[in-house]
Amino acid sequence: MLKILYDFRAWQVFYQRGVGRYVGDLFEAAIRQQKGKAWILLYKEMEQPVFPEDICNQVEIVFQEELDTTWDMMRWDVYAGGTCLMMGKEPAELFPLAAVRRCAVRVSVLYDFIPLFFQEYIPDPQSKRNFAIQTAMTGLLDHIFTNSQTTQALGVKYLGRSWDDFTCLYGGANQEKFASKDGEAPYRAEERNHQLVYVSGAFAPQKNNDGFVKAFCEACRQEEIPSDSKLYIICKADDTFKEHIRKLTEENGCQYPQQVEATGFIPDEDMIAIIRKARASIFPSFCEGLGLPILESYLIGTPCWASGISATQEVVMPECTFDPFDQRDIVRAIVEIYEHPELCEKSLIYGRKLVKKMTWEHAAEKMLNKLNEIMKEAKS
Repeated sequence: MLKILYDFRAWQVFYQRGVGRYVGDLFEAAIRQQKGKAWILLYKEMEQPVFPEDICNQVEIVFQEELDTTWDMMRWDVYAGGTCLMMGKEPAELFPLAAVRRCAVRVSVLYDFIPLFFQEYIPDPQSKRNFAIQTAMTGLLDHIFTNSQTTQALGVKYLGRSWDDFTCLYGGANQEKFASKDGEAPYRAEERNHQLVYVSGAFAPQKNNDGFVKAFCEACRQEEIPSDSKLYIICKADDTFKEHIRKLTEENGCQYPQQVEATGFIPDEDMIAIIRKARASIFPSFCEGLGLPILESYLIGTPCWASGISATQEVVMPECTFDPFDQRDIVRAIVEIYEHPELCEKSLIYGRKLVKKMTWEHAAEKMLNKLNEIMKEAKS
């Protein structure tokens, strides 16, 4: 039985969705399959995870602040990092040497290279220095797990490592949270609202919020979609972002919040209720590591359209992709959703097959198998 130190600090930093959700669901599934004791690395003064009842007796908390005191004599087989890159943190925080030096094998998860492509995330010399050092520090890792083949290919290119140094896990959608009574029901357009949903991020340049709002407003102005159509942008948005979307909507001839609305952060159950009744989810990002909300939408029972570039193209049908840099092509995709319910049905059938293959259980099994393989090689 491997002694694994799971680094949950990324769950704390990116709490609730995105990277945080990936870390939590992947590592919980691995602990469940492992069955023996698991050690959880956390910051002491930040939000603490509440583990499911079936694994809570397996976990033992290790606070980073106590690594050199309470845990100074402890040794683990594997350090499993929650993320290879953590913007806003000093490089020494990424892989705490007090933990890493006590582990025989070191691995971590790589999500994307968005800071490399969108310099807004590293605007000053100190941020650039930290990002460069963090990237170089991935050389400490014996293996890297990615969330898509796109991310794996970028890892080969930008980290200077071989394809075999990476394993693509994908991930999944949390069955307990997102499976619904509509999950296996046929797609019936007449029972849906004329709403589209984008689970996005506030002021995140790769999300293409502005381009999507402009395209949606154009479709409304040109009367290419029903008059009561509405776009929901769901993300952790403050009043500044909401005001930005309001101005953008009104400048493009539509009403806020009647036709476009940025919801701000809402609980999962409220988000699921909106997605369940939507015509489709749509993801116009310029760049994504994967796009877990796409898998979650399928599990809820709602079809998806997405950008035909980056990793999102790995989880949607080719017929349901578009060019996120071309406003008219986004409009075309929006109109298709309303005019072709048979394509929505095909998308949902495709997605349902996908979420049966892309599960946290499968990702965790693949990760643990790889860790056992690496440990055997290290001992030989």
